[in-house]
Amino acid sequence: MLFQATVYNTGKDIFNYNDIEIYPQVMVLKGASIGKGTRIQSFSIIESGAFIGRNCTIRARNTIIGNVRMGDNVFVGSGVEFIDRRHPRNNHPEDPTELTYIQNDVVLGVNSTIFPVVVGRGAIVGAAALILKDVPPHKKVRGEWNGAD
Repeated sequence: MLFQATVYNTGKDIFNYNDIEIYPQVMVLKGASIGKGTRIQSFSIIESGAFIGRNCTIRARNTIIGNVRMGDNVFVGSGVEFIDRRHPRNNHPEDPTELTYIQNDVVLGVNSTIFPVVVGRGAIVGAAALILKDVPPHKKVRGEWNGAD
């Protein structure tokens, strides 16, 4: 579902918005797209342009930036960081941003940092991992992943 207006749950209860569970203290910005059956837990922000598939779980304290494309059945642990520039510079908004693709059935462990990459279908990213290169489908990675075994 493409959000036509910003939704911000300031209450104490979970509310269901077109089969999307939005927990308290969650903001979904206009222009974000979220699939049915997805749960977004407290203190998370979904930015405009972000695409999240069906039946995903976004745990607490996440910001899904506009350059993230996420498939179905993805689990995002608490505090995952998505980075949209490999070499950011202060006061240079013209620097190009890059896309991050998280394919179906992926698990992203708590506090992992994901640079602009493709995380292949069924991959598992361990807690606190640093993902600098593409992760092949069904691969389990931890620590600093730079594409080498």
